Amino acid sequence: MKTRVVLLAGMLLAIAAFAGTPKKTTSKTAKVTKPKTSTTKTPSNSIPVDAYVFKDNNNREAKITEAHKTIVIEGDGNKIEIGEGNEQIFIKGKNNDINMKRADYIEITGDGNFVSWESTMNPNGKPVIVDKGGYNNVGKRSGSALNKSDN
Repeated sequence: MKTRVVLLAGMLLAIAAFAGTPKKTTSKTAKVTKPKTSTTKTPSNSIPVDAYVFKDNNNREAKITEAHKTIVIEGDGNKIEIGEGNEQIFIKGKNNDINMKRADYIEITGDGNFVSWESTMNPNGKPVIVDKGGYNNVGKRSGSALNKSDN
């Protein structure tokens, strides 16, 4: 049931993003113009070119303290703490233990990740979660929650 709700929410976000796109008009005398687009605004399901990419396969502990609108995790086997001000996270790596202060959109294509978040700006109180990988554990972090290494 959760998966269906998450997929439905993701589809509604995608529809809302494309619904605001102006339509082109053509005629023999009219000039066709492309709508003005901003380089910083992207749909929730695509990775912008200016995203912060973390890639490390050395099973290390890391902290990302700077605020980045979008973060991409490509490394494997890391324990990563992510601070405030981050909206989207794309997890392509595997076997990571990731704890985020804030997440509005989480997309996982890797396997075996343990992902927790503490807050979101989404009105329903939960980030949009798209899990395309396998054996991932995603949930809201509470004060007494376990880390992946505690299991």
